[in-house]
Formats: sequence, structure tokens, C-alpha cells
Amino acid sequence: MPFGRYTVQPGDTLYSIALRYGTTVDVLVALNGLADPSFIYVGQVLLVPAGQPQPPADTQVYIVQRGDTLFSIAWRYGTTVAELARINNIANPWFIYVGQSLLIPARGEPSARVYIVQPGDTLTSIALRHGTTVQTLMLLNRITNPWWIYPGQRLLLPESQPRPGRVYTVLPGDTLYSIAWRHGTTVEALAAANGITAPWVIYVGQLLVLP
Repeated sequence: MPFGRYTVQPGDTLYSIALRYGTTVDVLVALNGLADPSFIYVGQVLLVPAGQPQPPADTQVYIVQRGDTLFSIAWRYGTTVAELARINNIANPWFIYVGQSLLIPARGEPSARVYIVQPGDTLTSIALRHGTTVQTLMLLNRITNPWWIYPGQRLLLPESQPRPGRVYTVLPGDTLYSIAWRHGTTVEALAAANGITAPWVIYVGQLLVLP
């Protein structure tokens, strides 16, 4: 059997290399005299069956980007964390890194929508406007503190249309009380809809979702 040489790249596993070359982990272990098939390192040169590496017919290769999680990748490609972990031989689904190569089921193009956080946004107001929940946004974007998002941040949104709810821009002289009074609601309802913990602190230009 003719052989070629393959240099291990960041994110490779012996399993993913075997899949790309249409062989098995056992064959690669035997060809390269590997004592531990779970240990290969970047830059290592391996003997592989000759030919160009090709992902299996029912998969494609995805390169992990900054901010990705296995959950968000699985969601974008219509698969599951368990399936991605299985086909990539990932023992810890919480640990992936930028530049890592992942095999994913070939089910078409990603379908995720991306929202850019604007000044005055809260995770609650974004969830309300886009017909989802704070918990879903936290899972999709691996957010641990729902009170900390920042203008310019990119958030994945579920595939649903934004609600036609009203959004109000805070003007000079506004208070949460005056806004609530003008729009037939209460300070408590406004605070809850926008994730506001200190209802006396709002600022000009802030966007508020009106219940």
C-alpha cells in the first residue's frame, strides 16, 4: 500500500485524521508505532494512506472561531453536542479552542442569525425583541453573567422573527416613572422587561422595550 505523510494540525485527533483519509485509528497506530492513540501533537508527522485528505461524504470541516462553543456550532448546523463530540472524539465538550478543526454533519449552510449589541441593550431586552429567552441566549453564546454584555458584541439568535414590540429611546429629562406613565405601564414592568435593577438609573440614548 502506498503511503503519504501528514503533519498534525491544531485540533486534529487520530480519529479525525483517520476519517479524512478513509482509514481507521488502528491502522494509523500500527503504521506509526504509536503507544497511545490519544496522544498526538501539533507538528508531528504521521504516515497515512496515500491520497488527498477528504472529509467523509456525510461530513464537512469547520474551523472553530473566537466565541464559538460546541453548543453554538451544533445549533447552527442542526446537530447535537453529543454528535459533534462523538464524530470528533471529544472527551470534554466544554473545551474547544480557536483554530480547531471539527468534522460536522453535512446538512447545509449555517442558519444562525447574528445580532450586534447596541448601546443600552440588555440581554433581557434583546430576548424580548427577538422572541426568545435570556436562558436561550446564554446557552447559545456561553454567557455566564447575564448582566454583562457590551456594545459591538456579536450574539447568536434563535431562528425566529423579532417581535413587533415597541422600543423607546430615552430622551433628556426622562425618568423611568415618566416613561411608564406616558406609555400606560409601570416602573416595575419596565424594569423587568429591560433587566434594570436600579430603576432610577437610565441614560439618554438608552433603548427600552415597552411592555
